[in-house]
Amino acid sequence: DAMSLCVWDPKFSVGIEDIDKQHKRLIEYVNELDEASRTHDLQDIYHVLVHLRDYTVYHFAFEEKLMKEAHYPMLEEHKRIHQAFVGRVRYFKEHYERGEDITDQLMIELRAWLINHIQNTDSDYAHDIQQMLEDREKQEKQEAQPVAAPEKKQHWFFLFWSKLFKK
Repeated sequence: DAMSLCVWDPKFSVGIEDIDKQHKRLIEYVNELDEASRTHDLQDIYHVLVHLRDYTVYHFAFEEKLMKEAHYPMLEEHKRIHQAFVGRVRYFKEHYERGEDITDQLMIELRAWLINHIQNTDSDYAHDIQQMLEDREKQEKQEAQPVAAPEKKQHWFFLFWSKLFKK
């Protein structure tokens, strides 16, 4: 039933390319988990769970680093939300390791959490991070500009006038 697949929607975009790519990858993991649970391939389910846990840790660290650089005022609250999600994935992984069938509940929670988190919680920081990245880019462009031009004009100007008034 393809209807239950999570599909990337442009409205999920936070306007930051790297984060959008990571969100798309998280959605792919949710779909891989869904596929593994349909085939009841216990090894696949376990592998996807491990990858999902590891990738969310990586993704959250990436987001939090950018939020910190942007001086995002809700950083600590956002970190707590991330920690709660990682804890939830760990909970499902542990229950799975005990032989419990957690896939239905996991899929319901994952879909709901991921879409809600991207559309609401993550879109809250988007402006702050976009502004920080734009400012950083402007700064880098300014630093890359050659600075010798004004000195050359002064130098040329000085030489011209010194020659003119030389006796």
